[in-house]
Amino acid sequence: MHTAFAKAGPTTIAELLAARSASRARFVSIIDGHTRALPFSQLLARSAAVAGRLRAEGLATQVTGGSAIAVAVQDPLDFITAFLGVAVAGAAAVPGPVRLASSPVHQKRLGAILAVSRPAAIIVDDELYAAARDIAGRTGTMVVSMSTLAADNNDAAEPSATGSPTCYVQYTSGSTARPKPVEISMANIVAQMVQAAEAFDENPSSVSVNWVPLYHDMGLVTSVLRPLWSDYTSVLLDPFEFVKRPEIWPAAMTEWGATHTSAPDFGYALCAAKVTGAEHFDLSRLRVARNAGEPVRPATLERFAQAFASAGFDYAAFTPSYGLAEATLTVTANPVGEPPRTFTFAEPSLRQDRAREPEEGEPLVTLVSCGKPVRGTEVTIWNEDGERLREDGRIGEVRIAGPQVSTGAIAPSDADGERCRTGDLGFWWKGELVLLGRAKDRFQVRGQNYYSAEIEDSAVAADVRLRPGRAVAIADCAASDPAPRVTVLVEAVRECAELSAADQADIARNVVRAISSGLGLSIDTVHIVPAGTLPLTTSGKVRREKCRDLVEALGTSPLPRPGIRTKEHQR
Repeated sequence: MHTAFAKAGPTTIAELLAARSASRARFVSIIDGHTRALPFSQLLARSAAVAGRLRAEGLATQVTGGSAIAVAVQDPLDFITAFLGVAVAGAAAVPGPVRLASSPVHQKRLGAILAVSRPAAIIVDDELYAAARDIAGRTGTMVVSMSTLAADNNDAAEPSATGSPTCYVQYTSGSTARPKPVEISMANIVAQMVQAAEAFDENPSSVSVNWVPLYHDMGLVTSVLRPLWSDYTSVLLDPFEFVKRPEIWPAAMTEWGATHTSAPDFGYALCAAKVTGAEHFDLSRLRVARNAGEPVRPATLERFAQAFASAGFDYAAFTPSYGLAEATLTVTANPVGEPPRTFTFAEPSLRQDRAREPEEGEPLVTLVSCGKPVRGTEVTIWNEDGERLREDGRIGEVRIAGPQVSTGAIAPSDADGERCRTGDLGFWWKGELVLLGRAKDRFQVRGQNYYSAEIEDSAVAADVRLRPGRAVAIADCAASDPAPRVTVLVEAVRECAELSAADQADIARNVVRAISSGLGLSIDTVHIVPAGTLPLTTSGKVRREKCRDLVEALGTSPLPRPGIRTKEHQR
């Protein structure tokens, strides 16, 4: 199955950079309105200079390779230079978070990454040197400033003939646990680049505009590696500026004539909710708007398409996908040029691990398809007893195999060791993959299965004063009661920073009603919290385990239960 990828292209990053010596494409950085460019044609020389300095410091060796060097550089062009320089030196790059001076979450995450990876050094921006030194000092990691590596007097290094068997180490998001490493080889990269170029129709005429952080798998692969492979220009935006001013994303896509972009669902939801004056943008050239990294919500697709219809956005550009770090990135994708497919199922059937079409009068659930496997990839569904489920609608764990799947992945394999267990739940429907969420986020109430994501979606849709994508549902079982108590935390929009007790009670009642009537589930506690309260990962996902600490601190809600008898009570 993997033979087709063996002859697909360069065997090292240095060979890929050498192949771009005459390229007209470039990386473009737009930060605070300032635009800078780094032509592909300069990448090999710049990365070789960085590699020379790393070798001079004894941090990488041309003979044996195998060392790891962390890269926590906020400037996107400097990040790319450092990342590629590490690869040319023959070491494995370890991307890390960058808000070291202001974010305790980033500081803690970087400390955890250094403790696990034990790199020979960490490369940082000059202004982050002091903060990085404090963090790295606990693990004895040497800190190297980017200005030192990029100095003009650095001797260029010949690319390593051997290098590390691992090209880079991607750390998982750590949304529910400590970040864990996934080792990505050049063979994984080559396979994924070939798959992505075919699946997303990428070629030298493409232009991508993205804001996802480069130290995450989506940002690194879609904004750096894929443009390099298919030789097209990549425009990079500041992710923290995007959250504050989401209009910079459609503005940059307009200015640069973007054909491709990628973001998690909350990015599209944020733009749909906050950006006005869509008629002043032009998204008519956008052919691929990839939506992945978290559950793809039908409401988000509809709202974004409506919000930017006057900008020429084509609903068929939406490309829902499924991927994970262990697969270098992409596993399945909706075909380019075809509208995303949504399927409607009987809501009660999802409680019994089998999706089916609804009968007349049954409550409905609409889910978005994540498309079909990219070339050379096997996706299978398995139940808890280790039985492969082949029928449409049978719900189980998603397992994957393919040339882009890391053999150094931290996810456990199945019994024969050939498939990577993802921990995600889903099912096949009409030849396409439909996802339900993480296995660890599914729980049972009186024999019925519920998923945190569907509860959270129902919660934020219950009241316009609640913030889309900023809710978490937590289930805890008491020793005296096997049925879990379900608590929902949901953030109010920033415009409702000071809600009265009466307003909070009204919102909470709306949340309980929506979940009760829509899902047949009674909620024990609802907490309405200010915007920015829920702890997030560095990629913007809610950190569920940390939310448990928040629930404990908030205590039991005094809000009265509305007089609604749910299906659960009726049973």
